[in-house]
Amino acid sequence: MYVHDRLATTAIEGNTLSEEEVVKHLPGELKLPPSREYLGQEVDNIIAACNGILSEIRNGHRPVLDFSRVCELNRLVQEKLPLNAGVKPGELRTFDVGVARYRGAPAQDCRFLLERLCEWLNGKEFQPGGGMDLAFAIIKAMLSHLYLAWIHPFADGNGRTARLVEFQILICSGVRQSMSASIMGACERCLGVAMVTHIKPAILHNILSDQNTN
Repeated sequence: MYVHDRLATTAIEGNTLSEEEVVKHLPGELKLPPSREYLGQEVDNIIAACNGILSEIRNGHRPVLDFSRVCELNRLVQEKLPLNAGVKPGELRTFDVGVARYRGAPAQDCRFLLERLCEWLNGKEFQPGGGMDLAFAIIKAMLSHLYLAWIHPFADGNGRTARLVEFQILICSGVRQSMSASIMGACERCLGVAMVTHIKPAILHNILSDQNTN
């Protein structure tokens, strides 16, 4: 198994399996009641997706972070799961969503915003220099998660998709897989309400300003 069991728990938003349960589940030693079987499938999906990323890199293929890739990761995290009405894995939502007082981006804007996000993350702003590879990778991973959460492009699985994007960015930047869970956990703690409230407007302006500069 390529991915530490701890990553399977930190990488799944809302999954209630404990780390001990995940450890038992991986070799098939955990018996879940029917009402909780989907939790094991979520773990399996994350493990399979992470292993897929690692296999690509091991085979000499560096996965590109683009619109299609993010959609594919969303499809993978929802494989074989029971889905609510209107949820289409790997496809952008066609309706507006919100959590409490926060509203996700309008459905008609999701493709543009997701494409712009990928262009920005692949741009010169995130090209490291002077031995700053790790620092740039962490910042890039954290911002990718933050913006995917703000845009909320999919009907379901946005948090899990964002964590897979983080994982891909870190691994492609040379971060050891054994370190990735700790880094992702630290990034998660940095993405608090205060940061979202105070930084969101300024950064969103920068991401969307391309129409006047390109």
